[in-house]
Amino acid sequence: MQDVEILHLEAMELVDQAFLASQRGDTTFALELTKAAFSVEQAAADLVPLRGIQNSKFKMKTA
Repeated sequence: MQDVEILHLEAMELVDQAFLASQRGDTTFALELTKAAFSVEQAAADLVPLRGIQNSKFKMKTA
């Protein structure tokens, strides 16, 4: 789980940088950073075992 936390923190750092770039008016760089943050967060999510979702109260209902 430590890898997930590290990746999440990296993604959050990228989001912070994207916010600052946006505040400076550098919207192109802000968008690039936001996309990078999404990719890193997606990599973190891929490491989370699905069994936790299966046991949650938000189970998918089948028809």
